[in-house]
Amino acid sequence: MDPSPTPAPLNDLPLSLDGAHALARLRAHLAAALEAAGLGTFSLDPGSFEGEWDPRAAEVLGASTWRGRLLDHAAPEEEAPLRRAFGALLGPRAAGTVHLDFKVAGASARPRWCSLAGALAPREGGGLTVVGTLQDVTEARLSREQRQRLEAELREANQRLARSQALLDAMIEHAPVGIGLVDRELRFQRVNERLAAINGLAAAEHAGRTPRELLPDLPLDAWEAAWRRVLETGEPATGLELSGRTPASDELRYWKEALYRVRAGEETLGVGVLVEDVTDTKRREEMQRLLVGVVGHDLRNPLSTFLNGLHVLRAEPALSERGRRTLDRMRNAAAGMDRLVSDLLDYTRIRAGQGIPVSRLPARLRDVVVPLVEDARLAHPDRSIVCSGQGDDAGRWDPDRLGQVVSNLLTNALKHGARGEPIEVRWRGEERAVVLEVANGGPPIPPELLARLFEPMTQGEARRDGVGLGLFITREVVRAHGGRVVARSSPELGTVFEVELPRG
Repeated sequence: MDPSPTPAPLNDLPLSLDGAHALARLRAHLAAALEAAGLGTFSLDPGSFEGEWDPRAAEVLGASTWRGRLLDHAAPEEEAPLRRAFGALLGPRAAGTVHLDFKVAGASARPRWCSLAGALAPREGGGLTVVGTLQDVTEARLSREQRQRLEAELREANQRLARSQALLDAMIEHAPVGIGLVDRELRFQRVNERLAAINGLAAAEHAGRTPRELLPDLPLDAWEAAWRRVLETGEPATGLELSGRTPASDELRYWKEALYRVRAGEETLGVGVLVEDVTDTKRREEMQRLLVGVVGHDLRNPLSTFLNGLHVLRAEPALSERGRRTLDRMRNAAAGMDRLVSDLLDYTRIRAGQGIPVSRLPARLRDVVVPLVEDARLAHPDRSIVCSGQGDDAGRWDPDRLGQVVSNLLTNALKHGARGEPIEVRWRGEERAVVLEVANGGPPIPPELLARLFEPMTQGEARRDGVGLGLFITREVVRAHGGRVVARSSPELGTVFEVELPRG
C-alpha cells in the first residue's frame, strides 16, 4: 500500500488560502474593469477561428451562443483581413499579438464595428490559442468617420474660399475701373492697380493715407461730404463727378465715381469707391456738341438758302425744260444733303441720351406717304413705285418724323432694289395700329447683315454709299412713337420693311 501523501505543513495552509482569495479578488477586479470598459473576452483557435467567448463578447458579435466560429460573425469582406492578421501570429516574424477593427455581420442598416485585441497563449493539452478582448467601437468609428468627413468638408470649404478669394482679388485687380476701400477714418486700406494708375501713385503708397494727403490739388469737399453721408446712412452715392489734375497727368481729367458702405456682419468697415476715368467721353461729348453746332447752323442754314433759291428759280416761266431737269437734280441732291444733316443731328441726340423728340398731332398716314411717293417718282422717272392702302389710317403722330421714316425706307428701296422690279408702298389700318410696308425685289439681304441692319454704321458690300444712319434713325423714330419696325428678306419675297404704328 502506497504511503499517504505527506500533508502540507500547517503554517503553509493559511498562505495558500490567502493566495486563492487574492486570486479570486483579482479575477473579480479584472471582470469589473472589463465590464466598465465594455470589453468582452474570447479564446480562439488561430487556424479554424473556432472558440468561445463571454456574454459581453457574444453581445458585441451579435452571437446567440457562447461559442462558435468568429468568421461567421464578421462581414464577408472582413474574412480576408482577419485571416491575414491571425496568420501573421504564426509566421516566422510573428509579433505574438493581433489588433484590428472589423465590421460585424448582420442585416441592420446601420453598420456595427468591433475592435479585437489578442495574443498567443499556450493551450491546455498542448498547442496555442489566441486569447483577448472584443469591444464595440461602432460609435467611436462613426464619430471618427464623421470627424474625417467634417474635416474633409472643412478643407474643401477652405479651398473653395481660397479660390473665391483669389478670383475676387483677380477681378478687383484687373477690373477696368478703379476700386478702393476707404476706412472710417477716411484712409485708404486697399486700391487696385487701375485706381493707383488713375491717381498716378503706386498702390502701396495709398495704404493708411487720406485722399487729401495723396491728391492735394483735387477739389474734394463735395466728395468727402458724400463719403460721410454714405457712412452714416448706408445709402450709396452714384454719379459723382470730379475733375482736376493728379500726379498721373498734367492735363485736366474727368472722373465719375460711386460710393457704397462696406460691412462685415454688423461691423462697418468703411466705404467702397468705384472710379471711372471719363475724360475721353467728355471730350467726345464736346466734339458732338461742336458737331451739332456746325451741322445745325453752319451747314443747315446755307443749305436752306440754297433750296429756297432752287425753288424760286424753278418757278421762272422762261426756264427751259433742260434747265428744269438740271434744277430738279440739284434739288434732289440738296434734299439728300438735308436728310443727311438731319440724320447726323438725330444720331448725335440719341448718343447723348436725349432720344428722338416727337410732337404728336392728329394725322393720316396717307397724307405723309403719298406726297413723298410722288416726289420719288419725279426724282426717279425710270423706276416703278406702286402706292396703295386700305382701312382707317388715322392716328396721333409727328408727321415730319413719319416723313423721315417713309423717306428713309423709300431711299433704301431705290438704292438696293432690283431696277427692273417695282417698289411697293402699302399701308393697312388695324384695330389699334396702322401698318406700313415698303417692299422691293432683288437679291435677299444676308442673314448676318439682316440681324444688325438697324444698327448705326451698318453697311454690307452693296451698301457702301452714305454713312449707314437711315435705318437706325428709322428705328428710333418708330420707337419714339411706341411702335416697331422689322425687316424680312428672302429670294421669294424680296425685301420687306414693316412698320407698326400704334394710333397714339
